[in-house]
Amino acid sequence: MRKTSVLCMAMLILTLALLAGGCSGNETPEAGTALVGRTDVSEVALSFVEAVELSDCAAVAELAAVHETAASVEYEFMVKEVLRGEIPEKRIFLVNLRNKDAYTVGEEYLLIMNRHDSLFYDYPLYTTFTGIHIPAHDTAAGTMYGEAISRSYAGDIKELLREAAFTEKEQGVHYTTSDDMATVVAESEFILEVKVKELPEEGRFNGSPYYCELISILKGGEVNFMESGDIIVTLMKGSVELGGTYIVMANRSGDDSRVHVQSSLKSVIPISDAKMIEEITNLIKAD
Repeated sequence: MRKTSVLCMAMLILTLALLAGGCSGNETPEAGTALVGRTDVSEVALSFVEAVELSDCAAVAELAAVHETAASVEYEFMVKEVLRGEIPEKRIFLVNLRNKDAYTVGEEYLLIMNRHDSLFYDYPLYTTFTGIHIPAHDTAAGTMYGEAISRSYAGDIKELLREAAFTEKEQGVHYTTSDDMATVVAESEFILEVKVKELPEEGRFNGSPYYCELISILKGGEVNFMESGDIIVTLMKGSVELGGTYIVMANRSGDDSRVHVQSSLKSVIPISDAKMIEEITNLIKAD
C-alpha cells in the first residue's frame, strides 16, 4: 500500500487541460477548475481494492486517438463494455499529464476512472489515478504504481469491478447549472465587481483566463493580485466583453491561488442589470 494524492493530481490535470496556454511567466494561473461533486480528500492510502472502491466507473475501451496539448494529453476511447458505475457516452476522453505513450491506438484497456463535469467543458473528462494500467487482453499483466497488481490481488479483476462497493464521497452542492440565485450566491466564495481589461490567450475549453481590474469586493476575503495589480478571473467564453464592468461570482482552489473561477452559468452579471445586482446584494446580506 502506498500514499497517493488522488484528488490533488486530478485537480492539477484538469486545471492544466482547461488553462493550457492561457498565461505565461510569473502570472501563470494555478489551480482553478470548478469540479462538480469533487471529493475533498487530498491524500489516502490505497490498495488495489480501495482504488477500485474510490473510482466512479470502469470499462473496457479501445483507444481511438491521442490528442496532445501544451500541458496534457487526452486519450479518446471507444467504450466497449461498462463494468462499473455509469458511463453514458460511447466515446470518452481520458485526460493525463504529458505521457502520450501510455496507451496504443487500436488496443483495448480496462480503465478504472473518475468522471469530472464542469461548466467549462464541452464534454465530461475522465481521469485515472494510482497509475493503474491494465491491458484488456491480459489483465494478469495489469500494474499499479508500476508494480504487478497480481502481487497484492489474486482475484478476477473484472468480477471485482462488477461487484465492488462504492466508497461514499463528500459531494459538493451541484450549483454550477442552478437557476436559483440564492444557491449560487451561497456557494460562491467571492462576489466581485471587476472591469475586464485583457484576454491574454484563449483557453482550451469553454473558459479563458481574463486579466481584470478589481473595483470592489461584495463578498469574500482578500484576493490575490498579479504583479500588475490586476486579478485573474476565469470566465466562460462569450460571457464578457473587454472593457466591460461586471459583477462576478467566483471560487478558487486554495488561499494561495491567483485564479478566481466563475462559479456557475449564472455568475456573471453586467453592471447595467440593476435589478439583479440588487437581488444579489440582498442575498449577500441574508447569507
